[in-house]
Amino acid sequence: MNNSLDTFILEKVIWTETDFQNMGWHDANIYALSFEKEEGNWTGDLILDIDYIFKWVHSDPPGGNFKFWVAPCTLIFKDAFKLGMSLDTQNYSIEGLEISDLTLTSTTVSVPKIGLF
Repeated sequence: MNNSLDTFILEKVIWTETDFQNMGWHDANIYALSFEKEEGNWTGDLILDIDYIFKWVHSDPPGGNFKFWVAPCTLIFKDAFKLGMSLDTQNYSIEGLEISDLTLTSTTVSVPKIGLF
């Protein structure tokens, strides 16, 4: 079995919410996170600087360590709201944070209408 690290073809440069279900998030390292909010907007952007794993390569022989095709990426959740996160800071350190799982529940915003109709 040849699991060469020689070739990887990136499908596209920018991925969007339409690609979410085709992407894997487990074990992506998180190096920074920030929230950006524009004045007058009740939502904001959640921005994560991560190492995204584009490809897991099985070892030769089986049973050894995996190798990875990894690239630094910026993961942006535009106009995020009703956000839930759980951070586990074992050993009282934020070093070594990684994504265990991401769940996208909605890609649309429904703003209630206010006024007399």
